[in-house]
Amino acid sequence: MPSLFIDLSRTKTSGAESGEVVYLTGRLVESLNDWLDAASIDKGRVFRATDRWGNVSRLPLDQKAINDILKHRAELAGLNPGEFSAHGLRSS
Repeated sequence: MPSLFIDLSRTKTSGAESGEVVYLTGRLVESLNDWLDAASIDKGRVFRATDRWGNVSRLPLDQKAINDILKHRAELAGLNPGEFSAHGLRSS
């Protein structure tokens, strides 16, 4: 089963000396690798802006875009999008 870890370095909630690490296994890793290959990403941000033609930018997604995507996905799942925010996910 494929696995990997992502070093988040120092985050808002980690100590000054240490960072946070996230471990992924299985389909998550396969999906991430598929995205990285399809978008030709070999360094930098994983989640990037795309234009209306599907071209992937070198720029990261902007904060509003992340929030809009989250609210749209919540709505598709039959949930109230007003109850979700990108900040709420990060801080939970």
